Amino acid sequence: MLMEAKGACFNVETSQVLTSNSSRFALRRGRRDHHLPGHIFAKLTTSHNRSVPEDFDYSASISVLEVREALPGIDPEALSPQDVLQILLYLFQQKPGFIDRGHEVNNKETAWVNAYLFRLKPVIDEGGDECFEVETVGSSVDKMAKLR
Repeated sequence: MLMEAKGACFNVETSQVLTSNSSRFALRRGRRDHHLPGHIFAKLTTSHNRSVPEDFDYSASISVLEVREALPGIDPEALSPQDVLQILLYLFQQKPGFIDRGHEVNNKETAWVNAYLFRLKPVIDEGGDECFEVETVGSSVDKMAKLR
């Protein structure tokens, strides 16, 4: 499906923008990409609802106790890279509208989900309990282009 805007076409299926000179640019979801002519904006919505809404709220937190109860195979005191990814996916899947379009382990603190790098940051909440807070570290245009 192609959408046209200001001398360029946006292919919703491949998340690619084709300009009149046929240069290809990956689109950064929900943000301006200053490399695009005319600061082209495009919303990633299709009739198949394949994409996560551009305003999806990735913020989340989970207590160490909740990790032990909900994910008994994970030791929150000694997280592996796979554990970090599993906790992030568990948190995001609790939110309405989340669609996992791709994920990958990174290290003992961070993991990639939907082309965004997230950190599980250990914090102490208002009640004095240990918990993990999700922090967005960054994103990858290359990974966004490969999303399913």
